[in-house]
Amino acid sequence: MCCGCTTPASPPAGPLYSESLFLSPTDGVVERHTKVLFLPLSADGTTVDMVMAIQVFLYIDQATRNRHFVEARPYQEIVHEVL
Repeated sequence: MCCGCTTPASPPAGPLYSESLFLSPTDGVVERHTKVLFLPLSADGTTVDMVMAIQVFLYIDQATRNRHFVEARPYQEIVHEVL
C-alpha cells in the first residue's frame, strides 16, 4: 500500500497509521514526507464499507509544492502500524 495517494485494498480491522517519503527520481533525495491515518468505518457496525483518510503533506521546498503531484515519484513507506 502507498500511503501517499491511495486507500488500502483491504481495510484493516482497526485504524492504520502510515508515513512515506517521496523521492527525487534522479538522485533519491527526499522531496515530500506524508503522514496518513486510515479509519475504517461501518454502517452496520460489523462490515467495513467506508474508509476515512486524514493526510498531511510536508514539503521540503516550495518548488516541490508547486508541482502539485504532476509527476509520479518513487516512494518509501517508513511507518506502517495498525493501531
